[in-house]
Amino acid sequence: MRSGSVATTATTLVDARLNVSPFLLRELGPYLAGKHKGRRLTVPTLMLHGTRDLAIDHRALGDWQSHALKMAVELRDDSGHFINEELPELVASRARALFSDGYELRGQTEEGA
Repeated sequence: MRSGSVATTATTLVDARLNVSPFLLRELGPYLAGKHKGRRLTVPTLMLHGTRDLAIDHRALGDWQSHALKMAVELRDDSGHFINEELPELVASRARALFSDGYELRGQTEEGA
């Protein structure tokens, strides 16, 4: 991998986050071992995901419907991995709407621009 490539930059960013995230280190092993396999979210859930995310490609979300009873995924072309830092007003607005039952969860992927 050449220095300065997108993959090198992504690896560096992930490594930096791993070094400062005891939560991720503690939870990653059990997750990969299947701790949550077969379990489903039972509360209304909205996932906001940036399509410019270098760590988790939005095309890998695939079968998200099987993980929740009532869930929507909103893809945002104007954000990457840290959507809460990149679009804080949007995240706050969606959270307020979701918690007040003002966000309609249709169980379909929605594209945002």
